Amino acid sequence: MSDDSDNLRVQIMILNAETKLQIEQESQKCTGCKVCMKNCPMLGAYCSDPKQLLQNLNLEGFNHTSKEALQMPFSCTLCGSCDHVCPHGVELSSVFYNMKKDIVAQIGFPQSFGKNALEFHQKNSFSKVFTTQVKPNKVKSRKIFFPGCSPSSHNPDLIKRIYNHLNSHDELDIMLKCCGNPTKSIGNHKQYTLFNDLLGSDFETLGVEEIVVLCMNCYNTLTKSYPHIKVTTIWEELLKYGLPDHNEESYKNIDITFALHDPCPTRHHKITHIAVRQVTEQMELKIDEFKFSKEKTVCCGSGAMLGLVHPTLSKQHKVKRSNQVQNEHILTYCQECVESLKQGDKKTIHLLDLVFPNNDVKQWNQRTKPVLKKWINRRKMKKISDGLRIEYLKKTT
Repeated sequence: MSDDSDNLRVQIMILNAETKLQIEQESQKCTGCKVCMKNCPMLGAYCSDPKQLLQNLNLEGFNHTSKEALQMPFSCTLCGSCDHVCPHGVELSSVFYNMKKDIVAQIGFPQSFGKNALEFHQKNSFSKVFTTQVKPNKVKSRKIFFPGCSPSSHNPDLIKRIYNHLNSHDELDIMLKCCGNPTKSIGNHKQYTLFNDLLGSDFETLGVEEIVVLCMNCYNTLTKSYPHIKVTTIWEELLKYGLPDHNEESYKNIDITFALHDPCPTRHHKITHIAVRQVTEQMELKIDEFKFSKEKTVCCGSGAMLGLVHPTLSKQHKVKRSNQVQNEHILTYCQECVESLKQGDKKTIHLLDLVFPNNDVKQWNQRTKPVLKKWINRRKMKKISDGLRIEYLKKTT
C-alpha cells in the first residue's frame, strides 16, 4: 500500500469516544510547561507545546490527510518519561497509545510505517521454525527460562551458558517464544490478544509457576498478562546463585569506566536497578551513571518500533541519548539498547556479555549483526533449546 492510500484512509478515521474524552481531560490538566519535551524522542518533532497539541486534537479530532498526522501517535516510544516528569499528572503516553489502538482497529497498522517488517518478525517469532513447540509433559515445568527474541538473535551460545548456569542451581525448563510486545506496542490489541492466548495456553500446559527473563519488555508484558505467574529477572537469579566463578578473570581489572544505561522498561522497577548495580559491584566494574538514570532514564530510541515508524527520528534520538555521557563505553542490560546506543559512535556492550564472556565481544564492544545473521542465530537457538529441553525432560521424568 502506498503512502497515498494510507492518507486517504486516515481521512475517514474517527477516534473512539473514550479516547476523545481522555484527550480533553489531559488537555485541561496540561499547563504547557514543556518539562516533558526535554528528553522525549518525539514531541519536539510534532509540536512546540504539548498543551497546544492536545487542544488541536481535541478541537479537530483526527480527521487529517497528512502522513505526519498519522505518524505522530505511532512515534511515541511509550517510554513513560513524559508521564514521570509531568508535575500535573498528564498521561501523554496513554493518549498516544489509545490513538494507536483506534487507528489500528479501523485501518490497520499503516504499510508505510514498516507493517511488512513487523508482521514478518511476529509471524516467525511464533512459528515452529524458531520457537518451542509445547506438548504436555508427565512432569510439570514449574520454572522456565524465557530468553526472548533479541537476546536469542544476539548469541545463542551465550543463552546456553546462562541456562546451564541457572540449571546448575535449580531445575528449570527453557521456552523460546515471543512475548508479543512488538504487536502490543503498535496498538494491535486484537492480534496481541491472540498471541497472548497462545502463550498463556503453553504456560498452562506446562504448569508454569515462575518465569526467568532476560528482557525487561518481556518482564513487563508477562507480568501484566499473567499475574498468577511469578516473573523474575536474570539479575535477581544471579544475586541468588552467584556469578560463574570460572569467568572472574575475564572482567576483573578492566581499565574502563562504563556509563550505565537503564532501559526505559525498567523505569518503575527499583529492584532491577539495585540488582544490576549489585552485580556490577561484585564484578568490580567501574561505573558512571547517566544524568538521567533509573526511574528518570531516557529511551534509547528504539521503543515501540520507532525505528520502523520514523527511522530519522529514531536515529536522532539514539545519537542524543548516547552522547548524554562523555564515556567512550556504554554498558546496559537490554539488547535493543546495546544496538541503539551504537548510533552515537560509542562502544556498547550488554552486561551479560561480561558475566558470560563470548566471541561476539571485541575490545568491550558488541559486534553489529545484519538482520539475516540474527535470524540464523534464532534458528540455531531453536536447535540448542530443543536439545536442552530433551535433557531436562530426561532428568525430571
